[in-house]
Amino acid sequence: HTLKKGNSFDFVASDLHKQKEEMTITKAAATLLLLFLTSAHPTLALASPSFIPPTRTVLVTGGAGYIGSHTCLELLNDTKARYKVVVIDTLDNSCEESLERVKQLTKCGDDRLFFRNVDVRDGRGLDAVLDEFDS
Repeated sequence: HTLKKGNSFDFVASDLHKQKEEMTITKAAATLLLLFLTSAHPTLALASPSFIPPTRTVLVTGGAGYIGSHTCLELLNDTKARYKVVVIDTLDNSCEESLERVKQLTKCGDDRLFFRNVDVRDGRGLDAVLDEFDS
């Protein structure tokens, strides 16, 4: 079956294609981040499934937005690494609800996902967050 130009299916097909592209880009970004982290710490990549390494802390700037929240989701779903994720975001064009949804989807509590309303350009605020989560 071919779609005729201008019918409502064109819009739906176009929208679905766009969503698929966005999800692919998000997954690729999260994968690149994970590859970077495991290359910096080779023991994480080589750990056996029964070994749970110590939790590492990852800072995600803009983590309440679309790409940031999906990155958090990927990090928290990594059962081998068990990352602790600290999100900073101004919530200018995002909402904290996305992080609550990430907590629901990953079944992680407040012990692995942390949010601070801080602008990455605010040096003092950023220093305070880094000091708070320095491990």
